Formats: sequence, structure tokens, C-alpha cells
Amino acid sequence: MKTSIALGAGVLVLSAALVLRNRTSDSARASSKDTLSPTESEQSAKDAGTRRANSRQVVPKPQTLLVGADILSAIEAEADRDGRSEALDHAVEWVSNAELPGMLDSLLRIESSAAVELQEVLIRRWAETDGPAAAAWARRLELGPTSHQALTQVAFGWAATDLAAALDWVRTLPESESREVVTLGLGYEITRTDAVKALEVAASLEPTRQRDDLIEHAISQWATTDFAAAVQWADGNISDPGLRQRLLAAVAVAAAGQDGAAAATLAATALVPGAEQDRTAVAIVQRWVQNQPEQAAAWVAQFPDTPVRETTAQNLVAFWAAQDGEAAALWLRSLPAGTLRAAGMTAYAQRQLPAADFTAPE
Repeated sequence: MKTSIALGAGVLVLSAALVLRNRTSDSARASSKDTLSPTESEQSAKDAGTRRANSRQVVPKPQTLLVGADILSAIEAEADRDGRSEALDHAVEWVSNAELPGMLDSLLRIESSAAVELQEVLIRRWAETDGPAAAAWARRLELGPTSHQALTQVAFGWAATDLAAALDWVRTLPESESREVVTLGLGYEITRTDAVKALEVAASLEPTRQRDDLIEHAISQWATTDFAAAVQWADGNISDPGLRQRLLAAVAVAAAGQDGAAAATLAATALVPGAEQDRTAVAIVQRWVQNQPEQAAAWVAQFPDTPVRETTAQNLVAFWAAQDGEAAALWLRSLPAGTLRAAGMTAYAQRQLPAADFTAPE
């Protein structure tokens, strides 16, 4: 019952705001009026009066856009992501900046996923055009999940048009969970276009697992475009040995698809022997084998006879056999009898490929 009451109250505000913008429908009615007969004109005028009297319940809108509960229902009805995004865009187009504060206040009182999504899109659009105003509205919300999301959307929208101003604003937030949540969210958003700037954002946070995750994500993105610079940054800016090892491992894995040899060298020389290095070696092979299987196989063959060599060989053959079973079988035949060959043959068999002759060459 609480949800229904909140929905009804919010919908009335939402309807009233959008009805004021129904200019297209008004224009269409005015144009058609000129072609009506006297009797039809009288009826049309009577109908128009009825519609004005019931303006709070007007539903027709151009094309797919409806008002009030219907606009939220239209968003909820879209099952696929593209359709839902399009419905949200249609809704946003009909809200002016002057209407935004009242609209957002009304959406806060509606308990539905569509209301939450529309609110986020509206806040973000507002911040793109007027960051300070959107920020002031979000700052007055009571601290909690809703305010965190609102502040984050302000940061995203503002950063899209003025990153420096957005960063300065984020730094003014109180030292609380809000500032950390918003800064982390902004860092991940910036990573999509500027991994180096995202690292600077992450560096402004106190050391936490969440901050370290952001740094790892950003440096992995950077490594795909500038491997050497990413390595240098991790070596020169991270004093925590454990975190530095984790970041170097992430750089090696991220770069393996483009330069497997460089990734392998980094893993072998910069990582301390142990679980981190073993996991990294397996991940490198999984990526390297997709572009240069022979080189990846040659590297695996150099491993000492340890469990990680067997695991790496199995991953190598599984990926290699899937794309070129004959080449993988030929490599296996070239190996001497032992654990490496046995591990590879097991992986080959598990791919359910046609039987191959693995007799070692004489």
C-alpha cells in the first residue's frame, strides 16, 4: 500500500510537469481545427474543454512518449537494454532544466526501478549542463544509498564536460563514505577514456581494498596501450610490495594479448616465485596462445617440472587444439615422454577431438 500511495503522489507531479510540455499535441489539434465543419468545430471545442478539465489524467503524447504512470510503465515494459535506454531518452527530452528539481523530488517518492533509472539519467544530464546546480541538489539529500548514487551521477555528468571542475568538487565532499563511493565511481568512469587520470584519482584515496581494485583496473587498461609506462608507474609509485606485485601481474596479463614475450619476461623477472607468479603465467599463456601458440608453447616448455607447468600446459593445449588441433598434436608429438607431454595429451583428449598419433618421433 505504501508503494501505491507513493507512486500516485509522484505520478501527479510527474504528469503535471510533462503535460505543460505537450506542445506538439496542442499544435496538431490547432491545425486540424481549421478543416472541421461548424458542427465538428463545436464538438471539438467541447472535447477540448473536457480535456483541459481533466488535464492531470491526459495520456496521449507524440510517438512513444506518454505521461504520468504511463511513462514509467513504458520504461518498465522494455525488456531489452537498448529499448529501455531509448525509452529513458524519450522521457528526458521532455524535461527542461527548470523542471528538473521538482521532477527529481517527485521521483524520489516513487518506489520503482524505472523511477530510479529516470532519476539517474536526469541528474547526469543536469550535471552535464549545470554541474554546480545539480551538485547543490544532490548535496541536500540525506546520506545513504540514494544520495551516494545521486552524487555519483553528478560526478559522471560533470566530468563529461569539465573533468577538472568535477574532480575539484568531489574533493569538497565530506570525509565520509560518500566521498569514497563517489571518487571510486568517478575513477572507474574516467578509466574508459583516460587510465592515467583514473590512477591520479585513485591515488587521492586512503588505502583500501576498493582503492587497490580501482588502481589494478586502471593500470590494466593502460598496459594495453603503453606497457612500458604502466610498468614504470607501478615500480615508481607503489611502495607496498604486495600491491606492487599484484599490479605488475595485472600489467603482464593485460599485455599478453599484444606482446606475449614481453609479458612472459615481466612475469619471470619481476614477480616473486609463488602463487601470484603461477596464476600470472597461466593467464599469460591463455592469451598468448590465441595469437602466437608456438611461442607460448616454447615458453611453457622452459618451465621447471612443477605442478604449475602441468596446469599451464593443459591450458595451452586446450586453447591451441580448439583453433588448430593438428598443430597442437604436432607439438605434443615433439615432446619427450614425461609430465609435460602427459598433461598436454590429457588436455587434448578432453577437447574430444579426433584421435591423434602422439608417438614420439624417432
